[in-house]
Amino acid sequence: MTTAYGFTEYGGPDTQSYFDVTLPPPGAGQLLVSVRAAGVNPADWKVRAGTRKDTVPVTLPAVLGREVSGVVIGVGPRVTEFEVGDEVFGATATGFGGYAESTMLNVSSTAHKPPAVSWADAAVLTVAAGTAYDALHGLGLKPGATLLLLGAGGGVGRSTTALALAQGVNVIGVASESREPRSRTREHAGSSRETDSQTRCPRCPQVGWTRFSTLSAGTLSLAVLRSPDRVRQS
Repeated sequence: MTTAYGFTEYGGPDTQSYFDVTLPPPGAGQLLVSVRAAGVNPADWKVRAGTRKDTVPVTLPAVLGREVSGVVIGVGPRVTEFEVGDEVFGATATGFGGYAESTMLNVSSTAHKPPAVSWADAAVLTVAAGTAYDALHGLGLKPGATLLLLGAGGGVGRSTTALALAQGVNVIGVASESREPRSRTREHAGSSRETDSQTRCPRCPQVGWTRFSTLSAGTLSLAVLRSPDRVRQS
């Protein structure tokens, strides 16, 4: 038995509450994890509201949350990559949620937590970095290509920047003024005015930043700049 937080029916915040759930033993390729931290995403309330019934079926009451970090307390059959006591992070298995004392993860979507990474930071890597990876994989960019990234100050945007740079892709990041402190790291620095959007950090020539205060929070767009007169939007 584990205490969890979720919703008892589709609807608004008033449907949310604490309740106890019974977790089965981990199946083949699964890990039972004692949760240390859980990520919170817009998709959580969308599932609760019922807007994703067609793609995310749930059994009520349903536990909220899609990503966690924690310690392995149970290992399913044929699992060789992990053992009890390992510190891990990843996406919850289908039918399980992250807002709980314990939850189930699939080995295929779980990784060992590096010692230098906090529980909280590890918990929010899976959804943002996974979304960024899928977007870049779909674009199929080659080293030397230039990526215009709108919404670069958010979790997905920052993950996209890091992954793109690792692939040798040039990145022009666009973020609202409120996100600028997060975007301006030692690796990712540049201009603070739209008119200076082509400015590059001398120490990190692969990335440039510009600021648009009208950018809607939580949005992400990718555009591959092939030439000045041709932009492919995704």
